[in-house]
Amino acid sequence: MNGNKVICIFAKKIINYNQRMKKLVIFFAFIITIASFVACGILLNAKRLSQCSFVLSDVKNFSLASIKLDNISNIKQIGSADMLKILAALASKNINFSFDAIIKASNPHQKSVSLDRLDYIILLEENQLATGSLNEKFIIPAKSSDFVSVKVNINVLETIKKATIEDIFTLYQNIIGKNAQNTSLLSIKLKPTINQYTFPSYITIKKEI
Repeated sequence: MNGNKVICIFAKKIINYNQRMKKLVIFFAFIITIASFVACGILLNAKRLSQCSFVLSDVKNFSLASIKLDNISNIKQIGSADMLKILAALASKNINFSFDAIIKASNPHQKSVSLDRLDYIILLEENQLATGSLNEKFIIPAKSSDFVSVKVNINVLETIKKATIEDIFTLYQNIIGKNAQNTSLLSIKLKPTINQYTFPSYITIKKEI
């Protein structure tokens, strides 16, 4: 092989290498551009979300040991059969109390705001009642409001040590705001996630009930 052929082969290899490198550069530039657009979209969505307002609109759908408590404001209104079920659950040390916390989310912006996940902590008078996550997409419409329902499940005996049926019903009255003797502070802490970006701190909602 003479010198000219060697030079030609070497030159072709350099050209092919340069072409491959050019394609790689274009490919990575495309990926970086797409990633930048996605990151900007997440940050804009997060900024809009941080300026939205959240209030506790309602608490409803109460049940104790699977017994519906809605529209019951006095312990004497619980029927004897249901009372026996509640007492049996209490005796077995496996008595659950649940309700739905309805949160109103208001968006002042021209564009909608979307959430992919919502972690929450429920507190009554700064005492933690429950924690959980809402793992479904939720959209707050532009220049509008929408409601999200958070299901709260409480193990009563973890909240009230040595609880009696009267203690449990007092807790229920505190949450629904029907305790005539005093009011209680119900707090909900929310931590949203947007496209795998989770807010670093909680958004706190407080309501005197």
